[in-house]
Amino acid sequence: MKQYESSHIKNIAILGHLNSGKTSLTEAMLYEAKAISKKGSVDRKNTVSDYLVEEQTRQTSLISSLLPLEWKDYKINFLDTPGSEEFIGDLENVLSVVEGAILLVDAASGVEVGTEACWNELKKRNIPTLIILSKMDKENIKFEEVLAEIKEKLSDNAIPFSLPLGKSANFDGYINVISKKARIFKDGKYHDDVAYDDKKDRVEELYEQLLEKVAESSEELLEKYFSGEELTPDDVRKGLLAGTKKGDVFPVGVISVENNVGISTLLDMVVKYLPSTGGREYKGVDQDGNEVVRKSVESEPFSAQIFKTTVDPFAGTISFMKVKSGVLKENSEVKVANSNEDIKISTIFSMLGNTQISVSEAVAGDIVCVAKIDELRNSMTLCDKRVFTKYPPVEHPTPILYMAIQPKNRQDEDKLSSSLNKLKLEDETFETIRNPETAQLLIGGQGT
Repeated sequence: MKQYESSHIKNIAILGHLNSGKTSLTEAMLYEAKAISKKGSVDRKNTVSDYLVEEQTRQTSLISSLLPLEWKDYKINFLDTPGSEEFIGDLENVLSVVEGAILLVDAASGVEVGTEACWNELKKRNIPTLIILSKMDKENIKFEEVLAEIKEKLSDNAIPFSLPLGKSANFDGYINVISKKARIFKDGKYHDDVAYDDKKDRVEELYEQLLEKVAESSEELLEKYFSGEELTPDDVRKGLLAGTKKGDVFPVGVISVENNVGISTLLDMVVKYLPSTGGREYKGVDQDGNEVVRKSVESEPFSAQIFKTTVDPFAGTISFMKVKSGVLKENSEVKVANSNEDIKISTIFSMLGNTQISVSEAVAGDIVCVAKIDELRNSMTLCDKRVFTKYPPVEHPTPILYMAIQPKNRQDEDKLSSSLNKLKLEDETFETIRNPETAQLLIGGQGT
């Protein structure tokens, strides 16, 4: 993978209700972008994202996964997140480092409880979001009803960019509301055609709704729109990008992983309508506690924040960080702001699921990893030794459920303690306490 500037790096979370098709989508996007040579499946237990044995057994994601790919001169770091609410800590960590998100809605089930929960987390942080209807190849899909439900339960600013063509197993494409052309997919390829006559009125109606939202993105476009002057394709593109960034527009698209429909279009939408990391500002404090602002550009002093930790039985502790400013190079000495200690980072790498990808440097906005540095914990800040920066930690909910735990054999107490410490390292919402009355060891978390 080549080196990209901050302006061409995007960090995108993928969220949705349990079993809405997130892992299958990431597999399809990796395959479409040629990041993998063969597309796995959840059923065959060979996806890049779900690499833990427990995930393959349960056929559901239990931890977030970093999945970088290249698409049209952009590096996109996708972060596949678990759909179960018990893993809110992992989700909150991921949302602290992304510029945009894809919210999957199972077209056969509509807006579910988990969909709304994910939406609330996105809205709380004002994260620009694409709303994508998955599993469009399933039986009895009622697009207009699901769209109405999205507008009612999520946002009235959800605007369809695609009108689906074909039903159930025959779902084979869509009409692009902006270009007003049909795109038909077959055998991994597609061709464009004229819009069908019976769809033209609905496409025009949706296009007018879209133009209204575009016009509202700036005073200039609003004046142009109401004066009756036609908005150019460039006006529409810029207006949609501005509207998506501000949360005034939430593009709605349609896909089918099974039929390989719409995957390339979704990647195009990410490039066109979700923001890059370049130029983003982050607030922290200096050594005296005074506020400082770092920009996501290479020329700034280096700073980064740890947002995820995994404990691998072979690689040891792996710390995932987002470089918020400057450049991190291998064999660098940096400061851990939280402990005021200096450490040496010998090697840095990216991850594709559980596969390490060596890199020599990471620029502002990129996500990379370091291994076997015991001093690091989630939310810690790394910074230039000469320019102190410390970012606020990610806030997490306290445990809502406690259970007593004890080893089967007393000689296993040390092993149990070690395992619990590893869990705590990976998940800040998990804790262990000793009941002072019963002397029982209790574990606390977000669910069972």
